[in-house]
Amino acid sequence: MGQWTKGRKPTLKRVRFELGDDCYTDLRELSCQELLKYQETMGKDDSESASFLYDVLSKCICTEDGAPIFSDVDDCKAGLDLGLSAMIAMQKKVFEVSGIVEPPKN
Repeated sequence: MGQWTKGRKPTLKRVRFELGDDCYTDLRELSCQELLKYQETMGKDDSESASFLYDVLSKCICTEDGAPIFSDVDDCKAGLDLGLSAMIAMQKKVFEVSGIVEPPKN
């Protein structure tokens, strides 16, 4: 393990999220740059939309090694076939591990 330097991408925190039926996925925290993007481009209405939900999950659903599972939002929309309650719970867990009490707002 080396000291962080400018330009070195740090490892983001990850947590296991149980989906039930002996199935799980890993979720990672949002980076500061991702949070800034959301704060600059999305308002309160957007942060409660399905598009925002898919955007967050497309970035934060990852393998145990931290590699993203989905290549982009469209890939996530096509490949993530879960109930809405599970997706909302996943988004809340991402915010929790990121240290955000509620979705980012302008």
